[in-house]
Amino acid sequence: MRQVGIALVLCAMVVVLGSCSCQIGDVDGDTTPAVEAPPLAAPTDVEVESAGGPKVVVLKVGDEYDGDTVTSQTTEFAPETPSMHVEAGVTGLEAGAIVTGRLMALDVKDAKGTVIRDHEVVSTDIEAPAEESTVHYEFTAPDAGWPVGSYAAEIEVGGEVIESIDITVAGAM
Repeated sequence: MRQVGIALVLCAMVVVLGSCSCQIGDVDGDTTPAVEAPPLAAPTDVEVESAGGPKVVVLKVGDEYDGDTVTSQTTEFAPETPSMHVEAGVTGLEAGAIVTGRLMALDVKDAKGTVIRDHEVVSTDIEAPAEESTVHYEFTAPDAGWPVGSYAAEIEVGGEVIESIDITVAGAM
């Protein structure tokens, strides 16, 4: 019985406090009502939805990889660079989702002078082991070296590009 009485007193306090208004006084002691505070709302359980879908939270591009991470970050490469490395930390995945790394030639000129635009150079699929996964892609240079121009490295999940970064190959072929 005593616990029920305490619970009723606490409930009454919540109701009384919830219907109070607030007065703010200035430094001169004036207590004119300034702002009336809204009544307190009863606590509710709120379910927070995630931002939805996979997203890249870390993206590294470079010309060196130590077996664990991209160690020399750059987005500017020379034609003779042996490999481009792209590392992406992706969240919001379903276990087993396929994460595709793609290198696109946006506007490049090959050794013969042929202009190549909006062409997929190479892509690689990796199965994500968990909802948060780090994936690494190595794009190896063609035998004649990288054609000079602009490229983009894209990260795709479920047929949708979720991140892209511009890459440049500059210099003489």
